[in-house]
Amino acid sequence: MVIVKGFFKNPVIAFLSSLKLSAFLLVVVAVASARATFIESAVGRDGAYDLVYAATWFEAVLGLIVVSLSLLFIRRWPYKPQQWGFMLVHLSIIVILLGAAMTRYMGYEGIMPIREGATTDYVFSDRAHLQATLGNQTATFPVRMWKPDANDTWQKIVLQGVEYQLGVTEYWPHFTEV
Repeated sequence: MVIVKGFFKNPVIAFLSSLKLSAFLLVVVAVASARATFIESAVGRDGAYDLVYAATWFEAVLGLIVVSLSLLFIRRWPYKPQQWGFMLVHLSIIVILLGAAMTRYMGYEGIMPIREGATTDYVFSDRAHLQATLGNQTATFPVRMWKPDANDTWQKIVLQGVEYQLGVTEYWPHFTEV
C-alpha cells in the first residue's frame, strides 16, 4: 500500500487521478456530443463524425477519461460497502469506453435493411468500399458483408460509355465488361 501511495505523489499521476480532471473531461465529452448532434442536423452524419466523433482530440479526451478514472479507482482503494455504487460507476464507464474503442478500431460500420415482417442475414458496408476508375470517371458502391452472395454483390456501372459489372466474390473485387 505504501508503494501505491508513493505512486500518487508524482505530480503527473496526481493530476491524472484527480476527481476534478475526471469531471471536467466528462463535461467536455457531454458538450462535444451535444454539439455533434447539432452538427449532424446541419451538415449530416459524416460532418459530425469527421468534426467530433472521429477527431483526434475527441479520442484523446476519451482516452484521458479511461486513464483518469482507472487511476482514480485505484487511488481510492479499498472500498467499503457503502462505496460500491461509486466503484461500479467508475468500472462501468471504463468498460463502456474500452468496448467503444474496440468497436472503433476493430469493428466496422454497416447498414442492415430489414423490412417489416422480414428477416435478413447480411449487412451492407456503410461506405462505398468498391471503386473502379477509368480515365477521369469513377464509380463506387457499398458491398455486402457477411455471407456474400454472387447474385447480390454485383452492380452494373458505366465508365466512359462502357458498361461494366463490378462485384465481390469471396470478398475479393472482380469485374467483367458487359
